[in-house]
Amino acid sequence: MALIDYVVRRCLQAIPTAVGITMVIFLCIQLAPGGPLDYFLASNPELTYQDPELIERLKVVYGLDQPIYIQYLKWLSRVLVGDFGISMPAFWMGLMMIFGFSLNLGWFPTGGTITLGITFASIGTYALNRIWHLMLPSVNIATHSTATIARLTRSSMLDILRMDYVMTARAKGVRELVVIYKHALRNALLPVVTVIGLSLGFMISGAVITETIFSWPGIGRLMMSAVYQRDYPLVMGIATITGMMVLITNIATDIAYGFLDPRIRY
Repeated sequence: MALIDYVVRRCLQAIPTAVGITMVIFLCIQLAPGGPLDYFLASNPELTYQDPELIERLKVVYGLDQPIYIQYLKWLSRVLVGDFGISMPAFWMGLMMIFGFSLNLGWFPTGGTITLGITFASIGTYALNRIWHLMLPSVNIATHSTATIARLTRSSMLDILRMDYVMTARAKGVRELVVIYKHALRNALLPVVTVIGLSLGFMISGAVITETIFSWPGIGRLMMSAVYQRDYPLVMGIATITGMMVLITNIATDIAYGFLDPRIRY
């Protein structure tokens, strides 16, 4: 009985410490720059473009509009039953693709850039083997941006198709394909081009995780390795190249604006 009393007493004494740990963790996260919605809104700029009041609504949905002690108590009540919240990790889809298309179906390799231990008969077969290894990583890294762009294109097209000049073109008997692809789509692509330009940075950051999952020796893994090894010249070189890529993308975006809307050129 003495041992049981000691165990119970120690467990009761540990409760305030455990609560203190959760408070420190919660407060440190609250004091960190930014917020839980920043990355979501930055990676989905078409949502704020379509609905300026989205941030306030999301704060209400996730309880971020309430006082901090209420947020803590609600979070702690969920933690006590094993619910630490919901998170869509970037590596999840890559792992599911490896499990489904590589391990179960055997359609694609699990990783690497080329099949080892074989001799290629020609440059064509070598290139096809590289493309075969590239399929899953490229799909994994592009899926999120593709879904975002497709959703924005659809919503932008729906808005443009309600415009008076589109209705006038239809009333004049212009063919539907001409109305959609010449008159509507060209104007609907202006916000889409903006999102495509902004997506490059997120694709580069997502490449680190993708390259790690698929054992692909790309610039993302090289950057992480350079950071761990304190290889500052390599880190600065990769950062410079990445910055130049973003700069070139911004220039290409501006040029695309002028092509889609001639008024911008003037």
